[in-house]
Amino acid sequence: MEFGVTFSSSHLQIHPNLNTVAVTDTRNRSVKASIEKFDHRRGLNSLQVHACVIDQNGFLWAAAPIGLIRYDGVQFKVYGQKQGLASHGLRTLALHPESKRLWIGTDRGVEVLDITSGTPVSHWENPVGTVNCLALTAHHVFVGSSLGLFEWDGATGLTQTSNPNLKDDTIQRAQTDYGGNIWIIGSASGLIRISPNGAFTHFDDLAEIIGKPIALASGPDSGLFIGGTQGVAFLKQSGDVLVNRALSAPVDALLWDNHKLWISYGERLVSFNFENLEITSRKPVLQDAKIKHILNDRFDNIWLSSSGRGLLKLSSFRHTFVDDFPTEVGQVMSIHVDNSGRLTGGSKGLVLQNGTVILKNMEVWDVLRDRSGKIWAATDKGLYLTPHPHLTMQYRHDDCPVIRAPCRTLIEYKGQIYISSIRGLARIGAEGVDEIYDPDGESIGYVYSLHIGPNDNLWIATLGRGVFRFDGHNVTPHRVDGMSPSSNVYAITHDDQGRLYYAHNNKITREDADGECTTILNSDDPVVAWSIHWLSKGNLVAGTSSGLKIYDDESGKLQRQISGLFEDLPWEFTTSRSLAVIDSSTLLCGLGSGLRTVQLKNLLFRNDAPIATLGAASWRGVEPVIDDGIAVVPVGNWHLEVHLATEWFLDECRMQYRLEGFDSDWSEFSKIGPIRYTSLPPGEYSLKIILQSALAGSGPAKNILTFKVTS
Repeated sequence: MEFGVTFSSSHLQIHPNLNTVAVTDTRNRSVKASIEKFDHRRGLNSLQVHACVIDQNGFLWAAAPIGLIRYDGVQFKVYGQKQGLASHGLRTLALHPESKRLWIGTDRGVEVLDITSGTPVSHWENPVGTVNCLALTAHHVFVGSSLGLFEWDGATGLTQTSNPNLKDDTIQRAQTDYGGNIWIIGSASGLIRISPNGAFTHFDDLAEIIGKPIALASGPDSGLFIGGTQGVAFLKQSGDVLVNRALSAPVDALLWDNHKLWISYGERLVSFNFENLEITSRKPVLQDAKIKHILNDRFDNIWLSSSGRGLLKLSSFRHTFVDDFPTEVGQVMSIHVDNSGRLTGGSKGLVLQNGTVILKNMEVWDVLRDRSGKIWAATDKGLYLTPHPHLTMQYRHDDCPVIRAPCRTLIEYKGQIYISSIRGLARIGAEGVDEIYDPDGESIGYVYSLHIGPNDNLWIATLGRGVFRFDGHNVTPHRVDGMSPSSNVYAITHDDQGRLYYAHNNKITREDADGECTTILNSDDPVVAWSIHWLSKGNLVAGTSSGLKIYDDESGKLQRQISGLFEDLPWEFTTSRSLAVIDSSTLLCGLGSGLRTVQLKNLLFRNDAPIATLGAASWRGVEPVIDDGIAVVPVGNWHLEVHLATEWFLDECRMQYRLEGFDSDWSEFSKIGPIRYTSLPPGEYSLKIILQSALAGSGPAKNILTFKVTS
């Protein structure tokens, strides 16, 4: 039987200012990437970064005009001529796969550094002109400079190539492939392949396809991507062009990574799908940025070396966060999803599934599409009904103050529409509207949230009167241990065992089926959560004023948190209807800054966690003696300052530390910074660190420093 709500025409009023406005369909908006910026605000004092690599210890090294930059996951450090380098004007760098030494190309030549200790030590240097590129194999290194191409074979030193076409050519790019070939681009000679036996092959015809070659990157199946002034091509080792694509501007940088081809051209970064020898699905990622080098890491982050914007990191959580910002309606306050599409209510109107905005400049606290297809909207100016997209009417009932008041939430329960407001709760059925009263015949009060729970009861969350239970006939106050009758209750949910969870004041309380109650979370925030949903076994998700949080449903322990880490926009949830669960791994988050889709499968099932390493240990007032790898200092007036490092490049961490032998307990978690101790008594000490990531949880305790104090 088709469900429908009948109503008297006297209850409806066509609003004179509700003309619909067609807008761009928000479903086709481009993804806004999760980009983290490293510039002077993060300690990187160079807006120009030419290239970067990551070493075996997880440190990131970058070439910049101010010198060699090291990032240890916590802070940046710059090394230049004062620190022993031959030149501070770095242009490129590469890590040798065997020796693990760092080769750097500078304005004056090439220099080889030992970085095993974390601090670069110059091994040798050769002034061969301005070095633009380096290509390294296990036994050979090719150096491209303004004076030509040079080769190092590990035995005879650095020698200039004998090829007459390259002797005086400026070599711009060099790249190895998986077959042992070296590909180079000269400003005059164009694209050349040097085979392992030393044979040179020119590819002059390529310019007719992509213009002048200017960029190189390894590709799948031992192939190579070539970027030119007019496009990009994919070549076999033989040099045969398998596929090409025209582009509107010269290519600055390329990276192929896991079926994705990243191309920087025309001050934009774009990712393409590359499968079955087709370059398809263009997706803009970054605008107004000249990217000079692209690098991926073990976390699937993409690092971007830019000219003018410093170092940028495109987070691996780009697979987790998706933008759908319907900015036409401001703050997102409510979300309704069904087979007909998504309805999004905001502080400035309601977005229908086709992208049309109605109820402009009204606060839409909740929205519901009933089984007959009618759309109901709970607004700050009362209840509205949209029978079809071109007609929106105010639902008026002069005898019901609930509907006339600012409305808050809607739910379809037992064939009827229930509407709450700051004045109470009402239902709309075939016979019209009637208010739902408490057992004393009084208004229930400010009803903030409604939830259909176990045994098909309707649970009523109020601000100031706790919780009520309604079975379709009778309203009963529901007493919860640990919750006062005057509590503010923001949201209610239940799990697959029939246990109820209440977000009230600063607490989350779980009520078992037998009525036993446990407070699983006592928050420092005055409002623990605006919205909660039980997601799956072990996972209770909450929309809060400080982001999306996932708690263990038994212990209340915080497992994951998503906040405004990668952007300047706040992750602040707005109402109990601003979080929608699509399935066990997909959430829609209504925020003060817009709408975000979160794909949780990349977040919940990560098995790694951050681990601390020793960045530096500085002693003042004493010179430690190293005995069997342990620092030994005498009793006295001295100071120890410890700096942490971590190769965790997913999100910012907090630290917890304990000096065993001195501290009786662990410190509170705090922002990573220097750890200081002064003039300790005799004994043996071990500094242990736990790092905590909001996205991945806490890592194991790690001993990063052991030392002795002698009498």
